[in-house]
Amino acid sequence: MKNKIKKNKHYILKINLFGRIEKYTGHVLSVDKDEFRFETEDDNKCRALTLKQKDIIYSKEIPKPKKADKIHKISTKKKFTNLKPSLHPEF
Repeated sequence: MKNKIKKNKHYILKINLFGRIEKYTGHVLSVDKDEFRFETEDDNKCRALTLKQKDIIYSKEIPKPKKADKIHKISTKKKFTNLKPSLHPEF
């Protein structure tokens, strides 16, 4: 089965890695003639997986997942009033 993996596409892959079937979901960063770099949620750009195209058992192109909006937490500095004076040692 000849799988055509394309650069900058998102895929669900099942790969035979040394006798184990592994399932990955992610983004293809680059494609060479027999290898490709695959970015997953756990293995991002600098730690992207380098996989061989001949090991692909199943591949399905999926649409780019939408990123969740980042929640910005606004914090305010609490101002304390009516505090006791701190005890300082005498020198």
